[in-house]
Amino acid sequence: MSETLRSSLQSALSAFATTPLREASLGFFKTLGYASQRTVIVPKSSPRAFLDLFAKTSSTAAGAATPFDQVKALFADWLAADLLFQLTDQELSREDSLFPETGVSSGQLRSYIFFAIELKDRD
Repeated sequence: MSETLRSSLQSALSAFATTPLREASLGFFKTLGYASQRTVIVPKSSPRAFLDLFAKTSSTAAGAATPFDQVKALFADWLAADLLFQLTDQELSREDSLFPETGVSSGQLRSYIFFAIELKDRD
């Protein structure tokens, strides 16, 4: 690992102490080379709005939706939740499109969704 990358990663990690979670997380992933315009802003980083967003999109996605288990996810401990971005095949292959999409697409079968959850009292 180069000293420049090491320094950039240290700065990105340090930002979590003073920067809102969404911005610090986006900066961290950008440092790692992961970024996308495909995002949805969760109103006020509300955990309930975050779950409602996924309940809505999972019901429109192909196949049967798996119910979200709030107990296993420790939902009661969530202080804030943000959808950061979605990486699809297009972003991963670095192909450019004449008509880039910037919304999260529930129909993308091969994609990764990055999110950040701030917990109330514990790691």
